[in-house]
Amino acid sequence: MSEQIKSILLCDDDAPFRRRLARALRDRGLEVYEAENAASCVDVFAEYHPEAVLVDLRMPGEGGLWVVREISQLDPRCKIVV
Repeated sequence: MSEQIKSILLCDDDAPFRRRLARALRDRGLEVYEAENAASCVDVFAEYHPEAVLVDLRMPGEGGLWVVREISQLDPRCKIVV
């Protein structure tokens, strides 16, 4: 039995790409949260607790690997894709 993800957090500093992907995922019925950098990604995750996170590896400031470490500490069960 496959597990269906219902909520996802997109973290990418490329706003047009992030918005386009968010719209496509919402059209498929997912609840989508967005963050434009690593720090805001962790803040949004802490507030909404989405089931999955899709994070850009390279961003200004802290990068995707920092996000992976922080979110893994908050919720080790969260599915994270870099």
